[in-house]
Amino acid sequence: MNPTIEKRKYPRHPVTIQSVFSSGSIRGEEGTIQDLSYEGCRIFSSTVPTPESMIEIQIKPRHGPPVFVPKAVVRWTGESALGVEFKSVAGYESSKLARLLSVFPA
Repeated sequence: MNPTIEKRKYPRHPVTIQSVFSSGSIRGEEGTIQDLSYEGCRIFSSTVPTPESMIEIQIKPRHGPPVFVPKAVVRWTGESALGVEFKSVAGYESSKLARLLSVFPA
């Protein structure tokens, strides 16, 4: 049996961080982020958008400033969960995301 080869460019960090996301049909839906990386995350939520939906996300760490991701695409969905790829993170927000990730082990 072959071991699974990780194809991600950035490591996932096991976290539990509150978030709020919106899309065209969903406004201000709360979720819990897990497996956060520099280019995406997994969100657990009672509302799950369809795959390929564009959403915006506000990552709300308990300590530190929120991080705003204005463009992210839903890559997969499951029961009460969605996998998201960040498509656009502005420079300042990118720096806040990098600082946030530095606190958590990979």
